[in-house]
Amino acid sequence: MNFRLKSSLSLLALLALGGCATPYVAPSDPSSARLLLENNNTQHIVNFATFDDGETCQASTVKRITLDSSGNWGIAPAGKHEIRIKPGEPFTLSSSVGTGCEVMITFLPKKDAVYRASFTFREQYCFLTVERAVQDSRTGQRYVPEESARKREPVAGLANGGSSCK
Repeated sequence: MNFRLKSSLSLLALLALGGCATPYVAPSDPSSARLLLENNNTQHIVNFATFDDGETCQASTVKRITLDSSGNWGIAPAGKHEIRIKPGEPFTLSSSVGTGCEVMITFLPKKDAVYRASFTFREQYCFLTVERAVQDSRTGQRYVPEESARKREPVAGLANGGSSCK
């Protein structure tokens, strides 16, 4: 599914003001789902984050998806990064660029599945697409829209009972 949103500062403000966002820790279970994060724009670094509870998006549990042990968390233009995610529980992915554009999506990952989240920024709008890999007898692996994906509206967590999405 493809979602877009124009100019929102909730994640950026949350991370800047809170300063307490910790790095995301991937599950160690080898049957956990895989998520490929892609930055499809050519000018901006994209930041990805998630929450301990993907359904409530509690601001106090925001986790930066870091790229390395030094804590870098921005994916460069045209860059990619893969993480493992826990299956069977709602997973909320928040993506943003420094211009203030942010998109949030929640989906329900399945065991051993492979997903792709592609972020695109164009003319002050950002788009986030979440797809699942399927095997095709003719072409091999291809991606189809993830049916469980639903857009979440970023909101100011402090003014919304601690939740950063609705």
